[in-house]
Amino acid sequence: MKTLTVLNNCDFIFTVAKDTEYLNSPGFLCYIKETQSIVCSSSTEAINACYKKVFCSNAKFSDLPVMGFDNSNIVQQLLSDVVFHSYMFSLGKLNIFVLRMGKSKKPEWNYAGEGYKSVFQYNFDNVKSIFIQEIEYKECVIQVFTNETLKKTYNTIDPDEA
Repeated sequence: MKTLTVLNNCDFIFTVAKDTEYLNSPGFLCYIKETQSIVCSSSTEAINACYKKVFCSNAKFSDLPVMGFDNSNIVQQLLSDVVFHSYMFSLGKLNIFVLRMGKSKKPEWNYAGEGYKSVFQYNFDNVKSIFIQEIEYKECVIQVFTNETLKKTYNTIDPDEA
């Protein structure tokens, strides 16, 4: 994915790249004139680093509008052939991404069921880690990954215990 936005009368080009530190996470690059950011873990970090290099300014920009995600035409094009798209929910400083949905007849699970999958980042043993939550056949599983290594797995038949 590549997007273009204009800030301070200059063209900023963003692209999604492979994150060199977290291999299962996206990385972001920003180009302006002859300047390029390093691969950053967020588009906000990439735009602010590039802007600072070019304009010697500590101005801060948010990633969603700068990447064009506030533009319904861009969003419509990105989602045009996508059958299901993930959802993000914010809970304080935590962003939870729902990647798949599943349905059950269990009101005690809020009707969530087999196939549900979500992911978020949080600290585990004081290290930035990725938590993957899934509902499999009659079981809830949480896996914790740190630097691409599985550190812990939790399994239970009751999602309230996970």
